[in-house]
Formats: sequence, C-alpha cells, structure tokens
Amino acid sequence: MFYKKINLLILLAFITSCTITYEDPKSLEVKPQPVAKKSYGIWKKESCKLEATRADITIKLTDIYTEDKARILVQSEEPLKRKPEFKIWGLDGYDYEITGRGRTYSLEIPTTILAQAKMYLNQTFLQVRYQIKGTDYYRRAVFNLQEMPQAIIDIKNDCK
Repeated sequence: MFYKKINLLILLAFITSCTITYEDPKSLEVKPQPVAKKSYGIWKKESCKLEATRADITIKLTDIYTEDKARILVQSEEPLKRKPEFKIWGLDGYDYEITGRGRTYSLEIPTTILAQAKMYLNQTFLQVRYQIKGTDYYRRAVFNLQEMPQAIIDIKNDCK
C-alpha cells in the first residue's frame, strides 16, 4: 500500500513536470531594434538617399541597378567653365558613361563583387576635376568609396 502511494506521487510529479513550461527571463526582455545608420564615413543617408559633399561638389546616389551598376549625380555649387573630368582610382578598365551639362552631371559606377571588394579594402576613390567659371586653374574633389557598398546594401534592405 505504501509503495502504491509512493508510485502514485512519483507519477503525479512526473506528469506535472511535463506540463510546466519554463520561460527564460532573458527571452521576455524587450530587445531594442537596431538603429539605422545615418552616416557611412563621408556618405550621409537621409530617407533612402545617399550623398557626400567635398569642396564645391556634391555627389548623390540616385539609382541602384540590378546589372551591377549604380548611378550617381554630381552637382557643383558654382557654375562650371567646362565639363568636369572623372576618374575612379582603383577601378581602372571600366568605361564610364557621363551625361549632363551646366552644374549637373551623372555617371554609372560599377558595383560588381570585385568592385565592392576593392571599395571595402579602401582601394577606390572618385576624383572630380573641375574648373569654375572665372578661374584659370582646376580644382579637385576626392570621394572615398569605402563605405558606399554597405550603404547601398542598407538602402536596398530599408527602402523597398
């Protein structure tokens, strides 16, 4: 009789232990959402737009294409004497299509895996060589492209 009561108690303890669920107090805590970055080195992101300013030149990311290219808009604060010259150090061998006139020009930069790897390794820079009306000398604005790939990824994820 005594053993039957003990067995019954053990059986009840086993059944109740199977029905009790334990919740980790850490899982009940409210975890803060990751804050979206607003700056990527020299690049500033505001409402799905990315831009950087150096000297008199502002560059804005306007389009991200699926064929491994991104279009950027180059704007001058001052009127230009002639079309600016563009060079991307570290991405030699690419053919850049440059369009525009006056103070605004656009070009497509490569965003292939190889180009992004060079950007991450801080091996690429966009140089804009320009001449302002009324001057006889050229000025240069140099933009570091190291943080641009991460900014493009975040824009693709956040701005669908």
